[in-house]
Formats: sequence, C-alpha cells, structure tokens
Amino acid sequence: MKANRPLSSRERLIYGTIFGGVGLFVMWLSVTDAGSVNGPWRLGFAAGGIFGAAGLSIATQGTPVGRWVGPVAVATIFLGFAVLGNWIAFGPGVRACSGGVSFLFFWTSRSVGDLECRVAFGIGAVIVNGALVMGALVGLGKLLGGEVWPERLKRAGESVFMVTLLPVLLPLLLFTIVTGFGREARDRVVARFRGGGGGEPG
Repeated sequence: MKANRPLSSRERLIYGTIFGGVGLFVMWLSVTDAGSVNGPWRLGFAAGGIFGAAGLSIATQGTPVGRWVGPVAVATIFLGFAVLGNWIAFGPGVRACSGGVSFLFFWTSRSVGDLECRVAFGIGAVIVNGALVMGALVGLGKLLGGEVWPERLKRAGESVFMVTLLPVLLPLLLFTIVTGFGREARDRVVARFRGGGGGEPG
C-alpha cells in the first residue's frame, strides 16, 4: 500500500481553484438568482464562502501566506456553518427536514416536523457558535500575547460548550456501556458452555 504523500504545489493550486470556483459560483448565483436558494440570499453566500475559504486554504497551504490564510479560512468556514445553522434553527418560517438511519444493508428515512428540525439544527448551531467564539478569543489572545478572558470565565465557557455536546455524547456513552455489558455477558455465557455448562468445580 502506498503511503499518503502531501499534495504538490500544482495539485494544491488545482484543488484550491476548483473549490474556490465552486464557492464563487454559489455566491454569485445566490445574489443574482434569489430563487436558487431556499431562503435568504445570505444562506447561499455563506455556503459559497465555506467552499471559497476551503479552496483558498488548500491553494496557500505550505506557503508563507498560508500561515495567515489558514486560521482566517477556518474561522470563515465556522462562520458560514454558524450562519446556516442559526437561520435554520432560529430563523422565521416553517422548517421541514428529512433524515435517515442506516444499518448494514438496511436504510430507513422519514420527514420530521418544524420543532424536531429546529432542535436538531439548534444543537449544532450552539456548538458551532461556542467553537467560533472560543476560537476567536483564543486567537485574539495569541495575537495580543496574553489571555483575553479570565480563567474562571474560560472554564465557564468550556463548561457551557460541553453541555451543548451532551445530546451527542450521552447516546454515545450509553451505546458504549450497553455494548460493554453485552460483551461481558456474552463472554460469561461462552465460558460456561466451554466449561461444560457447570459452575466452579467443587
């Protein structure tokens, strides 16, 4: 198997141009054709900005200017996702989302109503908002050469950020516990069968 090699400067330029071109096209289309976006034009502009920032970051990676473009591009991408998530979760109008669950060869999908859609995207929006604010403050602190906020406030912000992750972390923790107990019970049953189904020898 070939080891992954870094992209050459030419490849970075090609991929960056593709992503950047897609981003510029989406931004142009959202401004010139309002019907192309299922919502305000700024949603298409934000989506295009995500692609454009990613393309710019790829194209300048490994260059002196890339040291400055990279963090700005990451912040722009987070800002774009924040715009999209916040509008879906808290914007005016009625929302309608569809989702699906896959397992092995089975797939099921269904449409969800306004409340479920807003709650799902609201959780994601709060997470992205928290990451965006914390990242901005950390970056500002590095730029100024010191801490922007006191340690207690920083810990409070991290705690709030972790609370927003609970809807994601709790099911994952429950799944880990259940599968762990299930594996332990299975091992005990297998051990009993291999031992002849009896208990400990007297």
